[in-house]
Amino acid sequence: MDGALVLCRVLHYGSALLVFGVGAFQGWLAPPVLANSLDAALWRIVRLAAVVAFLSALAWLFLASGEMGDGWSDVWNPATWYAVLADTEFGHVWQFHLLLAAVLAGLVLSRPGGHWRLLSILAAFYLGGLGFIGHAVMLDGSEGWISRASHVVHLLAGGFWLGALAPLSLCLGKLGDAELRPDISYALRRFSGLGHIAVAAVIASGIVNVALVLGQWPTDTSSPYQALLLCKVALVAAMIGFAIVNRYVLVPKIRNGGAALRGLRFCTLAELVLGFCVVALVSLFGTLPPQ
Repeated sequence: MDGALVLCRVLHYGSALLVFGVGAFQGWLAPPVLANSLDAALWRIVRLAAVVAFLSALAWLFLASGEMGDGWSDVWNPATWYAVLADTEFGHVWQFHLLLAAVLAGLVLSRPGGHWRLLSILAAFYLGGLGFIGHAVMLDGSEGWISRASHVVHLLAGGFWLGALAPLSLCLGKLGDAELRPDISYALRRFSGLGHIAVAAVIASGIVNVALVLGQWPTDTSSPYQALLLCKVALVAAMIGFAIVNRYVLVPKIRNGGAALRGLRFCTLAELVLGFCVVALVSLFGTLPPQ
């Protein structure tokens, strides 16, 4: 059951990050002409991600019911689902989470495209709501609320950074279009500027999360939780390295095309791959006791 829960968490975090990041890019960063050119392809991606988000939210409830109950028999027991939703802190959060998942899925399935700003706002609440479960709720009182707020910031900043890389990679494929090139350059500059804030927020909130949840820097590699957390830190550091190369080395040279454009595509793909690995690690050590 643990393996199934980790897979469910990977799908859920990944799809929620993607819906928020794509919605933010299309709704707030991309100029209208560029957004329209990306609309059809990105709406298909978001439609799939929203369906995965809804189904994985249901699966998470079922698996959590089994973990809190008597194993696989309670995974399929509606009475246990109801008890988890009604009588646990996770369930109280998950009631609203499931409602938002249904609204998001209904929105993207009922419309052929557009409404990106509304989608990004709904997705922000959906993704941020994950900061009210798991290790974020271990503490009570003022420390507990600081922990929850820090986890929400961490999720939203990471969602903007990682989720927006998908439309950004599509933009790079359209740089050959002379009409779109100015809009793409403008979107790249806006993403780079806001990316500084997102990366700073990821780092600051990550430090706060470690301090509150673990109480020390994760140096004990004999602890599975700390070892995986250190791996996450290393991967995020590598992502920051690629982002710095993108912003300060490659983006200023993309007008020349050629090697700079190929390098930008490679670094963006590398960030996406590393980001997926980070999501996988978080999904795994999020099921472990922080020690």
